[in-house]
Amino acid sequence: EAPELLDAIAGEAAPRVGEFSSQGLSMTAWAYAASGRPAPALFDSIAGELAPRVGEFSPQGLSNAAWAFATANHTAPSLLDAVAAQAVARHTELDARCLTATAWSLAVLDMGGNGERGTGGAARFARRFGGWLDSRAAELSHESLCQLHQWRLWRAEERRRSDGLPSAPLLAQAAAAFGATRTRQSEIQSSVGEALAALDTWPSRERLRSGRTRPGRAPATWPQVARGGGAIAVRLHARLAPAGGG
Repeated sequence: EAPELLDAIAGEAAPRVGEFSSQGLSMTAWAYAASGRPAPALFDSIAGELAPRVGEFSPQGLSNAAWAFATANHTAPSLLDAVAAQAVARHTELDARCLTATAWSLAVLDMGGNGERGTGGAARFARRFGGWLDSRAAELSHESLCQLHQWRLWRAEERRRSDGLPSAPLLAQAAAAFGATRTRQSEIQSSVGEALAALDTWPSRERLRSGRTRPGRAPATWPQVARGGGAIAVRLHARLAPAGGG
């Protein structure tokens, strides 16, 4: 990585986004999201320029744009509503991967649930997504199933909405896929592990718990630590690698 170069490019590109094609803007956002380098001014400029141009996107371009902003954790309600509205209008053109990546992205940015950001396209997408996915169940990859499970956690548990959910068998398949996914250790997990080691205290086991959690995070983990004849539990969250976006 070259953070100084990325920052310089972002600074030059932000005031000139009007010169980019829609695909160029989407790919620029995707590249910065994938790099993990923050570029808030660039993302703001891209969002403002792209929102009225989403009709020019291919189906994959729609999901890529949504994925980029979600992965960068950059809220852009007007753009994401426009992307979702296009996905609703063109849902027969979107394959299962594009649909689940879009749903995951909207959930990460908390759009389309129960009165929070996004009451237009994002809300319509959330209400219809499950029905579309049932007819495409055979297309779902492991990654898409994991995205579906994270969307379900947000939709049903955080937003308390039951409309828009796919069938129970498909939800069970998604939960099983998510439960089998290996997570990446987060910085806080590493720090807690180092602190416990310094105290000569070692975790005896770690249990995944699929309770309520925001999309993009794995279930909470509870390392049970033996110390002084008793045990304590330390609740942590492991960050999942960003889903989709190829």
